[in-house]
Amino acid sequence: MRLTTAGSAALALTLAVMFVGGVGLQQSATAVEAAAAVDPRAIAERIAVLLQTEYMDAETGKAYAARLREQAAHGAYDGLVGAALAERLTLDLLAVKDDRHLRVRLGAPMMHRMSGPAPTGGPRQPPGDAAPPTIETAGWITPAIAFIRFNEFPRDPAGIEAVRAFLREHAAATTLIFDLRTNHGGGPDLLDALFPILFPKPMRLASAEARRGMESVALTGPNLRAVEGAPSNVKEYWVTPEAAGPLQRVKVLVLTSPATASAAEVFSAAMKWSGRGTLIGGQTAGANHFGTLEMLDGGLTLFLPVGRMFNPADGKDWEGVGIAPDIAVAPEQALTVALVRAGVPEAEAARLSNQYRPTLPMTRRAAPGTTGSASP
Repeated sequence: MRLTTAGSAALALTLAVMFVGGVGLQQSATAVEAAAAVDPRAIAERIAVLLQTEYMDAETGKAYAARLREQAAHGAYDGLVGAALAERLTLDLLAVKDDRHLRVRLGAPMMHRMSGPAPTGGPRQPPGDAAPPTIETAGWITPAIAFIRFNEFPRDPAGIEAVRAFLREHAAATTLIFDLRTNHGGGPDLLDALFPILFPKPMRLASAEARRGMESVALTGPNLRAVEGAPSNVKEYWVTPEAAGPLQRVKVLVLTSPATASAAEVFSAAMKWSGRGTLIGGQTAGANHFGTLEMLDGGLTLFLPVGRMFNPADGKDWEGVGIAPDIAVAPEQALTVALVRAGVPEAEAARLSNQYRPTLPMTRRAAPGTTGSASP
């Protein structure tokens, strides 16, 4: 049996400055003119105010703000515009504390493109400089094992429905393998769509807290429940199953790596903490905090972390440390191990693993201006 590619669309963001291009973001002439007209000290102060008043931990937010103000007073940002200014601001923030979502960028994070026509015989290879698809590969990897690889969780209704259709079409599977080894995150809506199909009974999956009320961020919805006796900024994330279906009891295996981040870590954590799935591969990226995208002058954006997800059993989250797999192996070997665990002979499992290797790296992306690993 061969795998096919499932389609999905990337979220369209409305930006103050528009960017286009294949790899990375390209600055338009209008953006260059806008960047040249801004005051970098004013931008630094704007970020300082946001961090001091909204960052999830008040003391760390004050420390971030103090660092930016000190650097601005010494002229560290004078003469910088665009990507150079974003990089310097980010490095100064990370020098205080490496929050793996906190970033200043030129423009907004680039989304993956929509998947193209469905090829057969192996994973899709993106043509030229095109960004890889949100859903890279999906289908039967053996007659009994369904497999899907996300480079990013789809955020749009069409992409989410494509995933639900994949699950409906593979309801006869005895094992589901979710390959998140190259998944840098995405929107939470897919999780709300997936969990009711996979869980056989209502269950608390995680807890969340924000510096202010949950209504101030995008983390809202019917699956978040208030906690009796807890502050209003703390809620629990529950799953409410759909009508009984075959996939609610199927074996679930989740492949992870140091590139597995953000919403992909929420999925991984829920599977591990609930016991519903088994994680195979490497420690995840450690990008826990959720937040909002703030538009700044000069075409810059700030991802502002305002809250965290955590394990209700012990109050711990995975920021900076990641989620440990249940079966720790080199990420490159994770699919082989998963297939063997699902009953495939080792030689055939190794062959399939090589045939369907990811097209993206399974390592955490470097922070701006560094050569080491950092957050997505």
